[in-house]
Parts: sequence; structure tokens; C-alpha cells
Amino acid sequence: MSISSDTIKPQRVVLIGSAFKAEVANLMQLIKQRQACYPGISFDFIITGKGLDNARRRLNLRFAQNIHLLILNIGSAGAIDTKIAPLTVFWPDRFCSLVDNQLKVIQTKNEFNFSEQSLTVTWKRGTLFSNATPVISTAEREKIQESYQANAVDMEAFAYAEFCERRGIPFFCLKIITDQADSAAETSFRENLNASARILAENGLSLIDVLLNKYRTETENG
Repeated sequence: MSISSDTIKPQRVVLIGSAFKAEVANLMQLIKQRQACYPGISFDFIITGKGLDNARRRLNLRFAQNIHLLILNIGSAGAIDTKIAPLTVFWPDRFCSLVDNQLKVIQTKNEFNFSEQSLTVTWKRGTLFSNATPVISTAEREKIQESYQANAVDMEAFAYAEFCERRGIPFFCLKIITDQADSAAETSFRENLNASARILAENGLSLIDVLLNKYRTETENG
């Protein structure tokens, strides 16, 4: 699903991916309302479904169709660090997952000075572990924390980080903590989904504005 601010010829594409449409529906609406603010930019949304394999497959299919200015993964995550409360915005800068039973880590580069960006003051930064299956037990949560020093867990972000690293595409990720990655995770996810989507939309739009302002500045300065 695409939203274009240039109906004649979009110059570059911002690809925004999530596992479920409910996670980004509010953001899609906000971008549609503000599309005139993004001249020459087309927004493309992909809904991959749950899991690393689904994310990899959908990214590979979509990549051949567009030139991507940047890729943004937005969605939900469970807290591995139990001090991170539900509805906290999580900004991962380190991504890890098991690939062929070996831990692989991707450290993203900071593309702008976060100390100058007030929007990140309330965001929790740290490591996001992408698991092959949902984490719904305290024992598994504690194992992930001990083995991989992760702060939060999801099931898709590493696929995005790996995809972008291989192709040299700037990658950014914004997650909302919906649960504590324990036996109550599925119930907590459902209960927090609506509030999470609103928070993700507000913070996601702010992040997009910062990133595109940086892109415009770099373009104007050559």
C-alpha cells in the first residue's frame, strides 16, 4: 500500500514495515493527512505477518520495485528487561538473532545527533533480540536476557536490519513495549494494542520528520 506526495513522479520511497496492520494504521492515516509536507517522497507500507521468514520474504519481493531512501520497522515488542514498562517507546540501536544456531549481531549507525533531538528523551534505547517464536514464559525471557544481553524481544526487526545492512540502505526501528514476555504476553498485547498504535503513530511521525529534514538538508548542501 503506497501513499505518495508526488502523484506525477515520486523521487524516493520511504518503506515502513510492520507485522500487523493494526500496529501502523494510525501512522498511515497521519501520513496521508500530511502528505503535502513531504514533496517528492512516496511512502510504501508492507505488512509482513509475524516472524523473521515472513519479513525476509516480503522485503525481498518489495525491494525490486522501488529505490528506497530509508526503511523503517515499526511495531510491538516484549520487555526482556522487566524494568521497561508497557507502553514505553523502545529505540533499538543493536539487533541480534540466531542465524543457523549462531548469534549474529548488527549495530546500527547513528545517522544524526540524538542529543539534539528532544523526541528521543523519553525513548528507551538498547538491544532488540528477534526470536523465531513468541516469548511467553519467564524462563525463556530470562534465558534470552542472560545469553544475549537483550533489553526487548520481537520477531521481525533483525530481518530488516540484515536486509538493509546487505544493501546499504539506512535502517531505523521504533518499537512499543506491549508486554513483559511472560505467560500473560498475549493478553497484554491485545489489551495494549490500541494505545500502543496511537503512541507509535505520534512518535513514528516525529521520527520521520527528523529523518526527512536531515535528508533535505543533505540534499540542499550537496
